[in-house]
Amino acid sequence: MLNEHNAANSGERADALALRSDWQAVGDDLRWAMRAFEAEHASELAGLDRSPGRPAETVQADATATAQLHPDRFPPAAALARYEKVIPGAADQIMTMAEREGARRQNAEMAAITADGRRGLAWLGFWLVIALAGLHAE
Repeated sequence: MLNEHNAANSGERADALALRSDWQAVGDDLRWAMRAFEAEHASELAGLDRSPGRPAETVQADATATAQLHPDRFPPAAALARYEKVIPGAADQIMTMAEREGARRQNAEMAAITADGRRGLAWLGFWLVIALAGLHAE
């Protein structure tokens, strides 16, 4: 969640940092949706990556490893394709879940920004009253 603004020495750098942050949030939302989907459909996805001569691997392990190596990137598209193969409509369901999570996150960030603004105005009002009281006392 947003708790500080990026600090950059130029507008171009600030824009680049903001854009990276936005795409990272989209990737986080997709990874969250994939984990939620995996939990919801664990039995259907249980042996998804079993191939001859290889131990069973799950798409979740793939997605987790990718997220650890590349935390600012999207989950692999192949993972969505494998889900879709086992559960038709899975990719669409995951994208919808990610969109909902993104909207929830954006609403929470907007609420935090609004609260910060109100808190700042309250402090401004407080110091204005103190200043006026000091002028009146003279």
